Amino acid sequence: MGIANFTFRRGAIYTWRRRIPKRADSDASNLQVSLRTACPWTARRLAVIVTAESEKVFDRMGMDGLTPDVARQWLETVIRDELGDTARRTCAAFHLPKTGNPVESTHHDRLAGEALRFVARKGAEVDLDEDERRELTARGYSEADLDWINHYQHHLGRAAATEAMENKISRRVAEIAGKERISGHEFFDAKRIYLNGRAAALLSSKDSLESGFEDAMRMASRIREGKQPDGPQAAPQAIQDPAPSPTAKPAFDPALEAVADRLAGRKEKRGRVTDKTAYQIRKTAELLREATGVGDIGMLRQEHLMTFSNIMHALPPTYRKTPKEREMTLQQIIAAAEAAGGKQGFAAATINRNLGFVGQIIKHARSEGIPLDPLLDTRDLRETDPEDEQDKVASFSREDLQRLFAGPVWQGCLSAGRRTQPGDVVIKDAL
Repeated sequence: MGIANFTFRRGAIYTWRRRIPKRADSDASNLQVSLRTACPWTARRLAVIVTAESEKVFDRMGMDGLTPDVARQWLETVIRDELGDTARRTCAAFHLPKTGNPVESTHHDRLAGEALRFVARKGAEVDLDEDERRELTARGYSEADLDWINHYQHHLGRAAATEAMENKISRRVAEIAGKERISGHEFFDAKRIYLNGRAAALLSSKDSLESGFEDAMRMASRIREGKQPDGPQAAPQAIQDPAPSPTAKPAFDPALEAVADRLAGRKEKRGRVTDKTAYQIRKTAELLREATGVGDIGMLRQEHLMTFSNIMHALPPTYRKTPKEREMTLQQIIAAAEAAGGKQGFAAATINRNLGFVGQIIKHARSEGIPLDPLLDTRDLRETDPEDEQDKVASFSREDLQRLFAGPVWQGCLSAGRRTQPGDVVIKDAL
């Protein structure tokens, strides 16, 4: 590991080198500076300064922001997308009584909206200050709400700062602007609009719960008065926020096990996994569906991943090995293991492996364009294995060593080209 970010030693002298981000409009790929010192402490201090200054350099490499027309189109796109996602989450909440309800889902949408508003203003890695807490409290938010807003501020801010998301923003704005790529300042405008647009859409989510009832009341009144609902005498419609764009039929089946099957098949075609690993990917998706009751990956939420983790900690390591258990639900198997006092919980390595597969399945679904909850993250659920990796490898026994050193390499081989065949030639080299 280097002594500081982007810093390495070339010969006796330390050098700073960093890739130029795509947001900076440059034909060069890297920015490199010799720190002109052989002292690691001096190099570390200089590297911090150069890294900070590089951000200013990258900011100045593109000077023009978005035009008003492109900015407006991009804002409309962001709001439409977020309203569509919000509508799908609210709809899903009606069918997931164990994990939430529409009112709670809408409330958390508003908390996320407040968080994005602060991210757009000051970035992701800054906690709410006292003034902001007083402002939010005055508007009716509780202390628990403030903690959630703080959490969402960090989580959503980091999600928006990933390379994949920034590339997506750049690509979509470039399409709107009719360009091959956008400049650094255009990207900054686009990113700010993206955050503010999502915040506005989420903060309007409270109204969306009542809009369907209001529409139904207007129609009921017209029918009661004997008017045609869609006829010329229909009452004028109130001006409303832009409706979510209709969701087109996805190009790929969003079923959890279907996504896992496509992922495993793709890896098999490329020769990147064994048959056993491909089987484990598919079985992990099957266990995730059974543990959470979620069959559509688009309906998957962070609380489902926690449920999945809890189930893995409670199941016996050898579950479903007997004909009787194959007919039992996971909860029945866990209850039977508790009653029998048997061993429960997968090994840390197995839990981490399964969470890794779930992360790959989520990533593959995103690559296919399936809309997913942006909060999905398996990293905090991973386990720390208490056993050192070296301790897991059995030591050689005396008999193992005797067999090893009885081989032709040490006792005599046929020739330099036939080292594994017994003979009288002993070659004392690295082998």
